[in-house]
Amino acid sequence: MMARAPLGPPEPPRPPARRSPGHAGLALLGLASAIFLLIAWLYRNFTLDDPFITFRYAKHLLHGHGPVYNPGERVEGFSNPLWVLVSAALMALLGTEAETVIGAAKLVGALFGLVALLGCWRLANVLCPSPTGGAGGAATLLLSLTVYFPLWSVGGLETPLFAAALVWLVVSLIEEEGAGGSP
Repeated sequence: MMARAPLGPPEPPRPPARRSPGHAGLALLGLASAIFLLIAWLYRNFTLDDPFITFRYAKHLLHGHGPVYNPGERVEGFSNPLWVLVSAALMALLGTEAETVIGAAKLVGALFGLVALLGCWRLANVLCPSPTGGAGGAATLLLSLTVYFPLWSVGGLETPLFAAALVWLVVSLIEEEGAGGSP
């Protein structure tokens, strides 16, 4: 007896079901996060002068002068407009004292560093799925052991914000493509 061919167009392929990462992948993610935070803590006093340039623009923006270095002079001297806005928001919440602002920027940077680390974990698991989630764990462990990543995450600049936005953009594009969407 012959099998009948179905009528109509074939069904589109279904995206693979999302698997929960295994305990090993989650344990490595936790270890990587702890290492990241330890290294960030060790470098918490790492500060250059560049964040203070951003803070000056943010302070003038907050006080109604616009994003300028000196009120009345319309000169653009920053390359991180989103971080200027984040810094202005921090100043609106916490005040404009330099130590407070740099401390808050370092804390927010460390949080964005963790968000980027989580994005790295997710990206590796999307690209190399396994029941254990080992690829994501290994990728985040390697990233956290790269001393410059936690170092620059507490440098007071936009680096971790950019890293987090970039990695999560890539994750969303790959997941959308895998679900049959078009980026």
